[in-house]
Amino acid sequence: MKSLVIHIGHPKTGSSYLQSFLAINQDNLKNKNIYYPPPNKKDLNASIKGFVTSGNGSKFLDSKNELHFKFNKKGTTLYSDECFFYRLLTWKDFNNFFKKNASRLEVILYTRNLFECSISDWGQLIKRHSLTEDINTYLINSNTKRFKALKEWLCASKEYNFDLKIRNYSNIKKNLLNVFCEDLNLGELKKINFKLPPVRNVNRSLTISEYEIIRVLNIVQPKINLADILVNNAPEVKPEKILISRIAYEKVVSKNLKLIEEINSYLKESQKIAIESIEEVCIKDTTQNRSFLNQKQIEITSNYLNNSFLKDEILYDSADAPILFKIARKIAFNRNSLSLNDSLEILKICKKIRPQGLIIMKEFR
Repeated sequence: MKSLVIHIGHPKTGSSYLQSFLAINQDNLKNKNIYYPPPNKKDLNASIKGFVTSGNGSKFLDSKNELHFKFNKKGTTLYSDECFFYRLLTWKDFNNFFKKNASRLEVILYTRNLFECSISDWGQLIKRHSLTEDINTYLINSNTKRFKALKEWLCASKEYNFDLKIRNYSNIKKNLLNVFCEDLNLGELKKINFKLPPVRNVNRSLTISEYEIIRVLNIVQPKINLADILVNNAPEVKPEKILISRIAYEKVVSKNLKLIEEINSYLKESQKIAIESIEEVCIKDTTQNRSFLNQKQIEITSNYLNNSFLKDEILYDSADAPILFKIARKIAFNRNSLSLNDSLEILKICKKIRPQGLIIMKEFR
């Protein structure tokens, strides 16, 4: 096995599940001479619980693109980070590093069939990047970034002669861990007695109703990510198949057809990227109407929520609590006489709640 193995995703190909498996089995991996540097404590705990995680890529390359990796003479070092699928291609030292270390380097990359991939991209952008577009609008406007990056990885592997294992997630998702273990030269999963993640469907796709709720909330970009709460606390919910329009279908095919043909020329038959048929992914006349909210509906609903239910959230500050608590204790225990400063602090909070209140403003001045 190579001295360095980098699993680079790409996004929506079971990366969180694999990272959960790796985090749980760090000791078992060491026994097989594979070292998986643990991610930060927060991500490690999330991985062990089967929650959404970003892997351990920061232990290889930090946020400032500073390299922390050193080759381990005793075995293989393994990193997993789906952000590396794009990020490493733009890394200023990519050419030098991959050219210099090609002989002891292996990259594992999972891809998907065209519309599985495109629709999953839309879902991920809603879940984590505040997208508000419906599926058809997104697909019509979408670019070919994913498959261009995949082609770049293929070209780099040919140029620098490092091992690149490409697997089609669409074909292996029911057998994902077994294939991953084989790629790591661990053998069959049932024979190596490794632990399985507690959640089978880590970072699941959402239902259509869930996507619509998140799209509404994305207008105001809430501090807490509802999508993560849904997938972490209700992993058993089965996602629904999302169907698209024929116009969107034709646009996506026309933009990606040539790229996919070029990529497939490098791949084994069992791993080739398929372009699903119209019958598989498009809405039929007999299909139950499950229309998405349009942009105007999203904005109206979001404004309503913001004005009716979410408004109070932005009026208060966490710093207010200790101020009120301190004054409450003074009153309760009469330890110190209240001062004008106490009155001023309370009035500041009142002013946040009613900034146009004339009596409050007069008293404050």
